[in-house]
Amino acid sequence: GRVPAADESGRPVTLDPPPQSSESMAAEARRRRDAEIAAVRWLVERHRDEQALQISPSLTAEDYRLVQEHVQALRDVPEQDGFPHAIKWPVLDPALLATGS
Repeated sequence: GRVPAADESGRPVTLDPPPQSSESMAAEARRRRDAEIAAVRWLVERHRDEQALQISPSLTAEDYRLVQEHVQALRDVPEQDGFPHAIKWPVLDPALLATGS
C-alpha cells in the first residue's frame, strides 16, 4: 500500500499514499453500487420475462420483492449518513442468486 518516492537526498523510500479525496471515494462507491445492481438485474429481467410468457416464475413473489428492495437499497447508498466515508452495504441472500441459475 506504500508508494515509492525519494527522500531529501534523492535516496529511494516508500511513503504512505496520500488520502483518497471524498470525490474519489464517492465515485468508487457509485461504481461498486452500479456493479452490484448490474449483478442482480438478471433476476428481475428473468422474473418479468417469465411472467410475460405466463410461465411459473423462478422467484416467489416475496423473493422478487426482496430483490427489488435490495436494488432500491443500493440506489439509496449515496443518501446514507456518512457517505462516502462510512457505507453500510445492503446484502442480498446468496440463495436468491442461485435460484434457477
